[in-house]
Amino acid sequence: MITFRQQLSEYAPDEFESLVEMLITAQGSSEFQDGLLEHFIDITAHPQGSDLIYHPESGTSESANSIVQKVMTWRQDNGLA
Repeated sequence: MITFRQQLSEYAPDEFESLVEMLITAQGSSEFQDGLLEHFIDITAHPQGSDLIYHPESGTSESANSIVQKVMTWRQDNGLA
């Protein structure tokens, strides 16, 4: 599984992408998924939160990589990088 970090900056890019992939593919128990989603929301601080994964703006499924890029771009644009 994955070790939760305190901040997004503590994740290597491939670790964070794996975390997002685990959410997209619903790996683990529902309790694990709930905790993982809360962790994603907390560390990204993105205003769309879980909608980035479950209700993307385009109305189509997003890849883990594209979600990571959206999060990182938003954080950089908002001085959170």
